[in-house]
Amino acid sequence: MGRDLVSPAVGNPTMAAIAISSGAVVGHPWQRRFYHHLDAFLAITRSVPDIVRCCFGVDPVMGSWLSSLDPAEIARRKAFQAKFTKPFEDFKKLPLSGARNVALHRGVAPVEVQINGRWGVYTGGPLERVPESETPTIVAGNDPSLMWASTEPSQAITPRASDFSLIVATASGPIKIDLFPECRKFLEEARNLVEEARKICQAEHESEKITPPY
Repeated sequence: MGRDLVSPAVGNPTMAAIAISSGAVVGHPWQRRFYHHLDAFLAITRSVPDIVRCCFGVDPVMGSWLSSLDPAEIARRKAFQAKFTKPFEDFKKLPLSGARNVALHRGVAPVEVQINGRWGVYTGGPLERVPESETPTIVAGNDPSLMWASTEPSQAITPRASDFSLIVATASGPIKIDLFPECRKFLEEARNLVEEARKICQAEHESEKITPPY
């Protein structure tokens, strides 16, 4: 997602400078990539506890397969699940867990971008794209400075990571929090959940056989 926001001009500044000097706008198709990568990040990260539950605990949708296992393994899996439920439920309460549910079940993640351009503020999101460039509206008249400004080429509208917000529903109404720090927190909490699962697995399964889920 961060790489999606890097302008192509960064990779080839000389050619970008030549293009800009001629009045061209260097294309930056970040909107075609960013929101797809965000959805993928939410879905994959949120799947971590589900995978853990399937492999070491009890997944209700796999009831028929679970009943075919050795009773001793079933008992260990249930013991694992009992200890794993609390950290699992805490993970499900994270804002991006909720955003994942919105993205997968309602179509798009509740994310907003607000970019401060040179001549305006532009707001958008997954379903409302912001323009790729901006041009000032100038009535030059006889003012030499405005006459010169009116000849300036269009400027690219380039987002920064800090321009993105996650919209979170609360009892008192929706609030906005910075998206990228929340993504890093979500990923770190997933890592912590894996570490907690390892500890529980060691305590309950030890070196006993664990049947891979079908």
